Amino acid sequence: MKRVKIPGATEKDCTKCGVVKSLQEYAVNKKTKDGRASSCKQCYNEQAQERRSKRKEAVEPDTRRQCPLCGRKQTTFTDGLVSCDMCRESRRVYYANNKEKVQKINKVWSSEHRQELNTYRYDYGKKHKEREMFNQVKSRAKRQGKPFRLMVSDIVIPEICPALGIPLIPGKKKLQPNSPSIDAIIPELGYIPGNIAIISMRANSIKQNATHQEIRKVADWLESVVAG
Repeated sequence: MKRVKIPGATEKDCTKCGVVKSLQEYAVNKKTKDGRASSCKQCYNEQAQERRSKRKEAVEPDTRRQCPLCGRKQTTFTDGLVSCDMCRESRRVYYANNKEKVQKINKVWSSEHRQELNTYRYDYGKKHKEREMFNQVKSRAKRQGKPFRLMVSDIVIPEICPALGIPLIPGKKKLQPNSPSIDAIIPELGYIPGNIAIISMRANSIKQNATHQEIRKVADWLESVVAG
């Protein structure tokens, strides 16, 4: 049905929501007969907000994910970690202020759930070998007082040991000769990007803290001894 414009009318119905509203609820539009927009200000603003949201999603997709501890959607997640940085910082402060209490509680809980804890660690290590290796080498660097500036993404396990050419097989309960391990190429520099290599446990055991000159001398000596 054709809409009829009534001269001097003080109200009109919105073409979007269908509600009859005062002309003051409509934006000025000189191109229309009554000098007002066809949709009310509220509907116009809602449509504009929807258009802005669609454009923003198209240009900047939502990269946030929900933290399982606080429930908030966050963007600040340290590489490979489950909880957000805000929760981790809160827990760090609480631990610093209640260190003895937390250690006592953890010790009691661990002793009561030893079997479940071992099973969880084994299953987690099989599914997240890079994270497990990251945690191990981080603790090692702390004990040895060596620099550590790695991220989980820096640890990429190859299929073949680059030193000995044997297949690398992760996921064993105990370290095997072909288990992957992280080696600091130049031990003094520590575990930093560009100074690590993922090699077999066998190769790492042979190398340990020796330099390439020392390894070559040992190899030459052993070859001469075997040759007789």
